[in-house]
Amino acid sequence: MACPEEFVVSRPWLGYDLILGGVNWEAQRVQRVFKSSGASEQEVQAMRVALDEAGIHFEERPGSMFGGGQGGLWVEDRQSVDRAKPVIKDAQARWTEHVRANPDSVQAASIFGSHKRLVWVLCIIVVVLHIVLISELLFGWG
Repeated sequence: MACPEEFVVSRPWLGYDLILGGVNWEAQRVQRVFKSSGASEQEVQAMRVALDEAGIHFEERPGSMFGGGQGGLWVEDRQSVDRAKPVIKDAQARWTEHVRANPDSVQAASIFGSHKRLVWVLCIIVVVLHIVLISELLFGWG
């Protein structure tokens, strides 16, 4: 059965053609131009403003619960990536200068995002569980 050209992704060096169910993933590729994990909200806002001023359309994706994952600013096509990278690089240089000149104006971001209390509760539960299991292993239940 023949498949339309836009639904076939060819990888000849791997020895196969992948037929995708109605989506041309090669054309749908997006790329992150700014990773927001570990960045303060002010820094993320500065990058948003820089991309907006340059007229670059971007999508903001949230990070995972612990601050990593796919969080950041993403653009949709190769031309936007090529335009966005120098804009972000320049904005980061300006942000670094601003922070060095005004260190008290910036709030530090937690690597756990806004879930610090949840992380602490989980740590306490794990420690208590380990104490109980180790005491059971060494001394038994009775």
